[in-house]
Amino acid sequence: AVSRTRTQKEDAVFLASPHGELPDHDDSATAVRAYHVEAAQWEDETRYTALSVLTPMDIPKTSAQALASHQAAQWEQGFYDEFKSMDTPLGTQKTKCLTLVDAADLPLDASILGCKFDFKWKDPIGDCPARARVRCCICGNQQRLEKEDNTFAPVARMTTMRLLFSYAIQMNLDCEVSDISTAFPNALLPSHMKVFMKVPKEAKIYYKDIDLSGKYFAVNRALYGLASSPRAFN
Repeated sequence: AVSRTRTQKEDAVFLASPHGELPDHDDSATAVRAYHVEAAQWEDETRYTALSVLTPMDIPKTSAQALASHQAAQWEQGFYDEFKSMDTPLGTQKTKCLTLVDAADLPLDASILGCKFDFKWKDPIGDCPARARVRCCICGNQQRLEKEDNTFAPVARMTTMRLLFSYAIQMNLDCEVSDISTAFPNALLPSHMKVFMKVPKEAKIYYKDIDLSGKYFAVNRALYGLASSPRAFN
């Protein structure tokens, strides 16, 4: 409970807070922001734990676990769909996210990065049924950035979302949820940025008829994991 009269600004924060209370240890904007960041992290971890308990599907941590599980067929389809989306020309330029290149065609100072995979069971949204989603994430922590590379990208704060939902409830408005499939790769990388990626063994699930030995991927679009991808998509 708050023992003093709240200001108009604090009323907005109170309305948007997950527990309907204000942090009483500090009234500064920094403290309020940190409070909501902690709350958002707590909510995300709680949701992940709840889904892990309630869903009959296991969420693997590695490709080996995924392809050896009882849902191997669904995860294999997830790998296929992911690489298919990266091989599909997008935008007016009809540029693929990933393009196979020979090792001999790589620049001498090429930045060649590894990749990892993130696994998740996607909840059904609209006409899209529940599915096993595999996300290819390039190891952007290995990327060499130039001083002029701007990687800042604005994101929506949980406080803003809570205010939006609170307003919708008060005004009796409908809220809709949408999902952009492979969102980041819809954006092109800066023209000066040349990034290459090692071809993971899982790519063979999609490139069945192609010999991938001595091949690398040229990254043309904002692949998940690159430091510049959020800004490019924004």
